[in-house]
Amino acid sequence: MIMKPIKNINIPNKIMEQIKTNIMNKELRPGDRLPSEREIAEKTGASRASVREALRSLEMIGVIKTIWGDGSYVNDNIEDNLSESIELLFSLSGHSYEQVVQLRRAIEIETVSLAAKKANESDISRLKKLFDKIENGKNPAESAEYDRQFHYEIARISKNIFFINLLRGINHIMTSFILITRENIIAGENRPMITKHHEDIISAIQENNEKMARKVMTQHIEMIEKYYKRY
Repeated sequence: MIMKPIKNINIPNKIMEQIKTNIMNKELRPGDRLPSEREIAEKTGASRASVREALRSLEMIGVIKTIWGDGSYVNDNIEDNLSESIELLFSLSGHSYEQVVQLRRAIEIETVSLAAKKANESDISRLKKLFDKIENGKNPAESAEYDRQFHYEIARISKNIFFINLLRGINHIMTSFILITRENIIAGENRPMITKHHEDIISAIQENNEKMARKVMTQHIEMIEKYYKRY
């Protein structure tokens, strides 16, 4: 692990940034043990109290875990903690469904393009199974949950960890959003169109047609956006 001397300004924050940089540069990996407080203090020229404050802050945001009498370790499940932090941020800041649509547009048009580039046969099989579950849901709530899983699966296929964690972070918001959409906006005569969008998305991904995947997902999001502006 690489640590550098720190000037006497915002010392705990500077220590935090150096540790996070080591994690991002893979000098530290999940499960790795951090140097002791004394070692970090010696390398940075900081006091052990400043080091302790930095480590405590990193633990609070889920980057490391500290075991009493043993030491501090890089968390094995940083991604889960990131998703939880994103979820908390959305919950505390408030949101409108118009903002959710805008976020979906920003994320999902790109993820579906990446999915079309990277999908394999097992990925397509999972999407088709989720599509069947959406169509055969016992009630709107069940179909909404499978619909959310369908869109999350596309993000998973994209293999972009940032998109994946963003969608995980808005998991509950997405489920509520999709349920309201299904119950009040795309029910009845609009359901065949949403079904066709899902079918066309699967086909585009299966055919590795990035351009078509983006086009269909754009149509899908725009249709939902149009109805939300109306209601």
